[in-house]
Amino acid sequence: MPERVVKTERLHTRAGTNAVNPGIQEDPPSPPDGGSGPDSMIVEQVYITERGRRRRRQVRIDLDGVRRELGIPTAADRGDWQQIRELLRATVGESTFAIWLEPAELIAVDDKRRLVIAVPATTAAWMAKRFGRLLTSCAESVGRELRFASEPEVHALGSAERRVQQPRREVAG
Repeated sequence: MPERVVKTERLHTRAGTNAVNPGIQEDPPSPPDGGSGPDSMIVEQVYITERGRRRRRQVRIDLDGVRRELGIPTAADRGDWQQIRELLRATVGESTFAIWLEPAELIAVDDKRRLVIAVPATTAAWMAKRFGRLLTSCAESVGRELRFASEPEVHALGSAERRVQQPRREVAG
């Protein structure tokens, strides 16, 4: 029998494709429209459906809008925060304060004149549970209210506050 030679053309030889791995294109595609820009971020929101089921969805947060809702702390705000810190130190002791409460940072004042504080992401939930009432009590004794900053608020306020990262939080829907 004569030997039959089958000649096959090389697959995927069109320009812009990779002959070895046809799934890889030489030039990467453009990113899709609507990606997160530098002044927006995406957070996961938990909401309840009409049937009462708990669902999650991704929501884009405009960081410029977040910044507009927050004010820069004044000298009086910083003085009040310093008084709160001194009360906390006197209440819990130097070592506990240094470990857990010293990293808390005043980053803004909200529209209700509450002090907005940011805490390290690794201890945020625990600190709110363990020291939340104490923080509230010390703030009230100075005549102020305070609250923990949300993840978008920490990101919106710039590089100085990014040292204190927040965990991914559920936003009430």
